[in-house]
Amino acid sequence: MVEDLLTEEQKVTTFKEMPTIRDRFDFTFGRIDEVLADALVCPQDSSFSGKSLEAELLQNKYGSNPFTEARERYREYIDGLQRIGEKGVKNLPIGFARATQVGGNDLGIRKIVHVNVDSGVGQTTEVLREAVSHSLREASLDPEVRTVAVPFIGEITPESLRKYIPAIARGVRQHFELTPDSGVEKVLLVVNADDNEVNRTQIEEILSSVK
Repeated sequence: MVEDLLTEEQKVTTFKEMPTIRDRFDFTFGRIDEVLADALVCPQDSSFSGKSLEAELLQNKYGSNPFTEARERYREYIDGLQRIGEKGVKNLPIGFARATQVGGNDLGIRKIVHVNVDSGVGQTTEVLREAVSHSLREASLDPEVRTVAVPFIGEITPESLRKYIPAIARGVRQHFELTPDSGVEKVLLVVNADDNEVNRTQIEEILSSVK
């Protein structure tokens, strides 16, 4: 048999282990405009008009050019729909994401990824999952992007953390399942809260329970 002709060395097959969700996904405390990453995710309204808190912070930090470009991406999408007869559409679909270039800056930020999280019926776990997954796909189109920072969206309470962190984690997992060759190596959840033992322990417990 062929197997009998193989040496012991040839019989050994080494499989590359894929990183787990915990290898890919971590957290930090602070504001999205203070985080060091190749790309920053910016939750936006359904017309990319910069009405979110994160948009305000990032515009103050990195200027208006990335947001002017995001508005142009919105206009291109709507114009495209109108050309094929969708005359009444004015809003971007949930999770629609587009990356814009960031000019020279001290933190080395390359991209801001604008994503629509305005569902019209409030924030839901499905909205967050879709928004994160689509944002990571958009960020990964730039081969130089290795790290992506995602802000925790909404009021920070023990209940909201337990509800929404798993949804964000599912979005991260979905991205890597759909794009196994993604160049993104690390996703950082940015929580705008005090870095204290209570908060850190709670988030670590939530992340440790994510399957």
